[in-house]
Amino acid sequence: MIDFERGAKATGSKFYFLTGDDAMQELELCMKMMKFHQERGYEPVIPPYLVNKKTCEAAGILPRFEGDFYETQDGFVLIPTAETPMVGFRANEIIPIEELPLKYVAFSPCFRREAGAAGKKDKGLKRVHQFHKIELFIICKPEDSERLHEEMTVQVEELLDELGVKHRRLLLDENERPPTAAKTYDIEVKAGKEWLEVSSISNTLDRQAKPAQIRYRPEAGKKPIKCHILNGSGVALPRLRLAMK
Repeated sequence: MIDFERGAKATGSKFYFLTGDDAMQELELCMKMMKFHQERGYEPVIPPYLVNKKTCEAAGILPRFEGDFYETQDGFVLIPTAETPMVGFRANEIIPIEELPLKYVAFSPCFRREAGAAGKKDKGLKRVHQFHKIELFIICKPEDSERLHEEMTVQVEELLDELGVKHRRLLLDENERPPTAAKTYDIEVKAGKEWLEVSSISNTLDRQAKPAQIRYRPEAGKKPIKCHILNGSGVALPRLRLAMK
């Protein structure tokens, strides 16, 4: 019911059709995860699936990963994750301090060229060009970001517990983290004999908020302060489905 052969015929390698019960399970899992995070205080969001390059630069995916994503003739980029448009969601705003922290859970398809990733070990759902993912995104005061990073990570672990999936947490070294991240946990699930990453949860401090100009004013008459931003998958679908089989 996961049809790579017809996906390749309609589009190309590493695209697929979901049919029958697999198509319904995909939608049900998305709704289950959105509701799980909403019940824990996250506001649901469906973002644009195309973003401009200024937003990509603020998110930290350009220029470092130039060529890894699909671009349109109008200069827009198909999003590799909902994190990217969420960086632009409150850009150039001074957020009232009483609104912080802002917690969002976003659903989107994700599009990635995955250049150079082909090979037998990547066959099937482990590495594809298009997939669905639930993304967690927090904007907060600097003094709260470390605590919220831990809370976000535990929340993803609780979701996987509820789904009955075996998982583990890894703290990434500096050279393994995304370029904007000051601290990152990877959550991996057990799929057969393999451990596959389904969530990467990062505290970016003000490294995304600064170029996006996301700030808050501590009190009237005071200079605005740059917010801290956290993001993490809550979670990606293809590898989760492998772990649930």
